[in-house]
Amino acid sequence: HQTYVNILNITAPERAVHGSPAMMSFLRAHLGMLPMLAYLPFAALGWPVAGAAAGLLVAAARAAWLARRGRWLVFELALLAALAVLLPLHLAAPALPAGGATAVLFGALALGAAASLLIGRPWTAEFSAADYRGTTQTPLFGQVNRLISGLWAGLFAWLALTALVHAPAWLHWGPMAIGTAASIAGPRLLVRRGLRAMLRDPGAGSWPAPALIGGAAPVRIVGA
Repeated sequence: HQTYVNILNITAPERAVHGSPAMMSFLRAHLGMLPMLAYLPFAALGWPVAGAAAGLLVAAARAAWLARRGRWLVFELALLAALAVLLPLHLAAPALPAGGATAVLFGALALGAAASLLIGRPWTAEFSAADYRGTTQTPLFGQVNRLISGLWAGLFAWLALTALVHAPAWLHWGPMAIGTAASIAGPRLLVRRGLRAMLRDPGAGSWPAPALIGGAAPVRIVGA
């Protein structure tokens, strides 16, 4: 039991230097949405065809880069598919109904996030794994990422729906602000709650030994 408690203390200085792992994971997750971020500025300027082409190019380049490493992310493939749909739609009718393109993009993200849960590969886990090396095979890591991925699947679906019905901005973006805060603060709270449950587990002796990351110096545990 004391070993796991001390691991939290060992990693505290590293969090202070490198920042909160949850915050870093949140920022890294936005890399997966770069194609959408490439599309939106052009669309806002009235150049949706250029935006869709730029976003599709970024998405295809990202997919090719992942494929060369033997990886594929259903969440990002869903966004690539959405941009592949939007480009011919913009070419055929540059002025799509208000909110239509936004609904397509966020709807694709919602489907991609939901699909990642269905296949047992929560999309947030792909981006948070680098910040939690040595723990990615634990049930707690999977549980936290399933919850966060499910939260964002719902938020993306909400953004798609409110874009279609032209909801007020506060109603459209308000839940996303709450979800963002939950994504940053939630994992740490969930991990602490999970560790407390593990400490109360009478079968704690069978827990796998966690891996220390970052070349941590050996630590002598007294009374473990």
